[in-house]
Parts: sequence; structure tokens; C-alpha cells
Amino acid sequence: MSSCVYVDAGYLLSAAAERVTGSPSRNSVDVDYPALVEGLRAHAAASSGVRMLRMYWYDAARHAKPDRAQKAISLLPQVKLRLGRAGGDGNRQKGVDIKLGLDMVLRAPRGIETIYLVSGDGDLVEFVEEAQVQGLQVVVLAAPDADGQPIGLSHDLHAAADDLELIDGSLIDATCTPRPTEPAPEPGAAGESATVPEADAATETDGARSTPSPAVIAERAQFRPALASWSATFADPLGHDAPVCTSSSDSGTTVILASGDGDPTSEELDEAMDRVIDRVLANYPHPLPEQRAGTQHHRVIPPDVDRQLLIDLSTELGVPDLTEAMRHRLRARFWLGVDQDR
Repeated sequence: MSSCVYVDAGYLLSAAAERVTGSPSRNSVDVDYPALVEGLRAHAAASSGVRMLRMYWYDAARHAKPDRAQKAISLLPQVKLRLGRAGGDGNRQKGVDIKLGLDMVLRAPRGIETIYLVSGDGDLVEFVEEAQVQGLQVVVLAAPDADGQPIGLSHDLHAAADDLELIDGSLIDATCTPRPTEPAPEPGAAGESATVPEADAATETDGARSTPSPAVIAERAQFRPALASWSATFADPLGHDAPVCTSSSDSGTTVILASGDGDPTSEELDEAMDRVIDRVLANYPHPLPEQRAGTQHHRVIPPDVDRQLLIDLSTELGVPDLTEAMRHRLRARFWLGVDQDR
């Protein structure tokens, strides 16, 4: 007999980030994937007393095409990468939990006695129960917080599982380290001009997202209208016109996402926001807790989610500060994405 480990990477990396940095964003940590995988394999073998046949790693990727880190994970011994889709068109992290659940129920290898499920998602309860009907034991593996309590674990999933075990906190601390934050670039001198660099030509890519390199951020920050005063108006997602960016100071306001004629376009800004919204929704380990203030058009984004949206968009655009209009546009577009995803 043998065991298998099914890893919901979105949960694991977000919970690990929350333990290490206090933020559920997987973008906030660098991960030693070989060491993390080996630690999970060792846990399963020691707990079950039998060999681990295989580990299945479930994650989301734009157009279901693996990024560099996911490709590296797929090459690790006894690891099978399974991808769902994540995109900026409302199909955010589609198919990950369903793919994982169906694999447990319909494609579990013969000779498997125990499944170790690294997840906290309550949507997997029915799959867990069906796997149990088929004679499999399902043990949930959860990431612990500093007090030894499971992070982001659904009560229903905990109740449905045969047992709950905690991943060794020292394994997470050793393999998931806080990602250094880049200092804000020095503003360019008045009168300087620069072209906007090609984003694909100088980006640093990891398993969670593509992050502009320091050189790109610095070059983007220097793209400023000197002693200028201008504004661009775009139709916002709620159907109103809103100024996106203005500049009237000596240093000017950073201009990002410029088209060939030097003016930013609505499409480019929306694409940047979609990438940010996609990452934040894909990495958030819990069902999004909606709060409402008055009508449905005044829903309140949870503070940690809102903070991550603003930080990620600022990084995506390479600007230290977002205009009020950009913040409004991003938050409105975020709720449109949430509603489309339902």
C-alpha cells in the first residue's frame, strides 16, 4: 500500500505567507520548492508508515500555461503538476478545486490507502466524502500559525476529514522567506524624458507573478511630463468618466502605460488592473468576506485585500503612489471581477 499527497498550492502558499509575513499574499514570499516538496513527502511517509507514491500539485496559471516556477515543480521527482486557469476575464482560478476533487475521486491510483490533502477549501467536502465512500482515508494537512492553529481551514473540511495534521512550522519558516521589498526609485530630474520600456524584455518572473525588475521600475519612474499639467479621461467600469492621472508639480506625476503617441490608454490600464486582481483573488485562501455599507454599490473590500490590490498595482505600474481616480477604478473593477467569477 502507499499514500498520495494532493496539494492546493493556492492555499499552501497563501497560508505560508500569512504565517511568515502576516499577509495572505503568496507574492510576499520566496519559496524553496524542492525543499518544501521534500518536507511534505517526508511528513506523509512518516505519518502513514508507507511510501508516498506521488504528489499532485494543483495551481492556477494564465491560459493554463505553466510559468517558470511551475515548470520547475513539474520536473521534481514523484510530482505531477495539474493546472487550472487564471485570467483577467473573470475566469479566475477556474477549475483548480474541481480538478483536485475529481482526481481524488475518479483518478486515485490503485493501491492507495491514504490521501494527504493540503488545503483549507470547504468546496472540497463532497469530494472528500466520496473518496471515503470508496475506501480511502483522507487526512487534511494544514499550515499552522505561530500559536499552532490551522490557518484558513474550513470548519466543514475539518469535520469531513478522517484526521487533521499540521505541517511542521519550521519547514514553512525555512522554505518560505519574506521577499525583500524594493525601495522606491529616485524621481527623475525635471526636463528628463524616457521611453517606456518593453515589459516583457526586462521582468523577473517567479511562481506567483511577473515583477518588474529594478531597472524597469527606475526607467518607468523617470517617464514624467516636466512642468506639465495634463489629464487623461477614461470611462470607468461603472459607466462614468473619471480622470486617471494629473500632473502639475515640478516633478510631475508618473505617467505609466503609454501608447505610441505618449498618452496612456484605457485598455493598457485595465489589463494591468486585471493582472493584479487575478493574482490577489487567486492567492486569497478564504472565501472573500463581503461587507456592505448601504447599497450593493458600496461593498467594502476587506482591508488586507484592498491593501494588497493597491501595493500590487503600484508595483505593476512602477509608481510609488496611485492617483485617487486609479484607486477608484481599481476597486470598482475588482467587484466586477468578483461578480463575473460567480
